[in-house]
Amino acid sequence: MKTFPRLVGVVVVLAACGPARSADPPKPLSEADLLKWIEVKIPDNVIVDRVNAIGVNFAADKAILDRLKKAGASKEVLAAVGKVAKPAERVLSLMVQRDYGWDCPLHSELSINGKSVGTFTSDTDRPIAEYLRVGWNTITLKTTAAGTAGKSNELIFRVGPVVKKGGKRTMGPVIWEFRNGTDWKQKDGKYTHRLGPDVKEVTLTYKLHFAGLEAEGRPTAAGDYVLSGTQDYGWNTPVTGTVFVNGQALNTFLGRERQVVITPYLKKGENVIKLVSNRVPDAITNNDVKFHVGGPAEYNVTRGRFELKPVAQFEAMTGWKRNDKTGQLVNQSKGDPDTIEREIKFTLDHEPGKK
Repeated sequence: MKTFPRLVGVVVVLAACGPARSADPPKPLSEADLLKWIEVKIPDNVIVDRVNAIGVNFAADKAILDRLKKAGASKEVLAAVGKVAKPAERVLSLMVQRDYGWDCPLHSELSINGKSVGTFTSDTDRPIAEYLRVGWNTITLKTTAAGTAGKSNELIFRVGPVVKKGGKRTMGPVIWEFRNGTDWKQKDGKYTHRLGPDVKEVTLTYKLHFAGLEAEGRPTAAGDYVLSGTQDYGWNTPVTGTVFVNGQALNTFLGRERQVVITPYLKKGENVIKLVSNRVPDAITNNDVKFHVGGPAEYNVTRGRFELKPVAQFEAMTGWKRNDKTGQLVNQSKGDPDTIEREIKFTLDHEPGKK
């Protein structure tokens, strides 16, 4: 009796996966196929092998992954599905949100590569893929203090892929986040900026690299290496950090903490990370973007999460100092005054992603 579920599972595998005719390639697995296999307790390695071999025909959205997990799918099966499943329909969008519910007297015009996306005064949500290009982009945020400021407030700008679930649009992950209120101060109904008491308008210029959405939201699996980037504080940073892993560009890190699985870009032996740090003119308040590379990922059952051993650490502010009079960042090295490039090397004694 103990072998009955396994025997039934083998029959299911043969019936579901075996091609009816040699000319017919096997079809990608459906959610129903996987749920049945999990129900009859097909071994995890069999499911993972089939998923890797022929793929699945559904998007890896949270609802489906939750159903598989509830049915009893192991972390190995979920990781395999996450790697091969087509992404849910994601639209690159801009979401603007007031920090507090009342009116915001700081109004900002956002432009991407010289084209105005619009002037923002309140909560907004709109697609922006038409404005961005793969590679380097210039985003400017021109902010003006308009009218009397009864209460302090600011606008938070977030850029990232948006999916529609249950009639609601949800962004995740947030690729870039910045605010229009950093360095502004409200007092006695008026806003002033740190650049000077008579300054009424300030433009922040961000040089950001867009590498696409392929790597964003890639799930961590056993043996993976992960790059994480996070700010010291919640307000704007005066620098951005763009990372190239063995020549493969990632989306610039700006604002919200973000993790990217970089296993596909690594190799056995020496690996080179290039960090391109760009200053943001007229951003005065101190902050930094700090990076950590960790791996190989090992699952901790007790804590219910993957854990990473430290491999490399580096910071976007290295090589910059602030001018005591103007408040602007100054490049301490020769070359482009607005950019610093550094290389961070580390060696792996095994093939990344393989146990």
